[in-house]
Amino acid sequence: MEQNQNQNQNQNQEQNQANPLERKLNISVNLENVLAETDKQVKKQAKKVKMQGFRPGHVPLHLVKQMYGAGIYQEQLEKAIQIAFYEKVKEQKIEIAGQPRIEPAENSENSDDNKDKKEIEFTAIFEVYPEFELNDFTQLKVEKPVFNVTDAEVEKTIDVLRKQQMTYKHVDDANRTVQKEDRVTIDFIGKKDGEPFEGGKAENYPFIVGQRMMLEDFENAVEGMKVGEEKTFNLTFPAEYFAKDLAGKEVEFTIKLHKIEEPSLPEVDADFAKKMGIADGDVEKFKAEAKKNLETEVEQRLKNLLKNNVFDALKNANPIDLPKALIDLECKRMAAQAKQNMQARGMMKTTKDFPIQESWFAEQAEDRVALGLLVSKIIETYSIKADAADVRAFVEKMSQAYEKPDEIVKWYYSDPQRLRSVENYVIEDNVIKHITNLAEVKEIDIEFEKLMQANPLFGNI
Repeated sequence: MEQNQNQNQNQNQEQNQANPLERKLNISVNLENVLAETDKQVKKQAKKVKMQGFRPGHVPLHLVKQMYGAGIYQEQLEKAIQIAFYEKVKEQKIEIAGQPRIEPAENSENSDDNKDKKEIEFTAIFEVYPEFELNDFTQLKVEKPVFNVTDAEVEKTIDVLRKQQMTYKHVDDANRTVQKEDRVTIDFIGKKDGEPFEGGKAENYPFIVGQRMMLEDFENAVEGMKVGEEKTFNLTFPAEYFAKDLAGKEVEFTIKLHKIEEPSLPEVDADFAKKMGIADGDVEKFKAEAKKNLETEVEQRLKNLLKNNVFDALKNANPIDLPKALIDLECKRMAAQAKQNMQARGMMKTTKDFPIQESWFAEQAEDRVALGLLVSKIIETYSIKADAADVRAFVEKMSQAYEKPDEIVKWYYSDPQRLRSVENYVIEDNVIKHITNLAEVKEIDIEFEKLMQANPLFGNI
């Protein structure tokens, strides 16, 4: 039987060229055991069942079986199939990616009128992890961004901090039109081919004009409007727009402006310094602290960009087949994270306000899955680890950004899961060091604005 299963697997591999990672495995479960376990669970259920005309726990067993038997049988059958599948997977040392899809085996009769059968056969369809070898790291070419912080960048950063403390004042002038940096509140509805599309409608939606919170053409349309005004205009979504069904398409938007609020920047004085964490309000001390924090952030951003470039080069040099199950799982995770971020920023009260589709994240999910597999392979191949000293140094450096560094260090070391996240980060850093020590690395200057706007795709895999 084992030999036949191996032959079936080989045939399935040859026939399934569309997904080279897909496998099929025949499994069987003992029907008598399933029925025995079903009866056992029905009796347990009978002790809790309430039915009119009977005392609790005294409902006749045949009535309980009529009510719950089919559901309990299905539950026990699924449990038995799962156990049988994972036992066979363990026995054959198969590394599965994602959950299997279970189907009745070909030529198998699993109907209720075949209870005389002792075994029920099924086919598990699943994906496995790809097997691959890493290409030579010395052939990789990687750009390393560099930048040195000056007083000019510190001033720009302080301006950003001022904007973060910006307050908004309601505009009462009926003739005042929307300008850049105003915060507006609008209703909008978008239509494609005359029909509303998903995610294209909102009421009392606030955003700041000029900060690219919306598409540029959308913001341009709002600019110059007066409170109470309604406007209809056409807009073409960018070709690379994340919602594939809208990318490159022309739609019609109708917007109505409800409110304009103008910004008010705070002065850099003692009160402002106190708000920024300088207890005595010393402005010069605040500026020195701002420079220190900026240098730390620039260092981290340069590090992330280098990591991004290394991973990009690694991915391009090592094309591998990807399990669709892992991509789907990553899409779900990214969509859930996007919803949480939008809710945290006040952009929607519930997930129904802006339905996010998992398919929007497919391309990014593929990149993340590919890099996760590649990094795992590098870690395994070269036995890359995070020693205790490196982890300690990382935690202590990170804690310096807080008012009480010692408490932050204790906080990380008090929870194994928190510390494990740091260890993973350090391991990833060591992967980058290993690759850059072998690859051809070229330093390139990067503009401050570009550096601060950069949002590396891969981050911590």
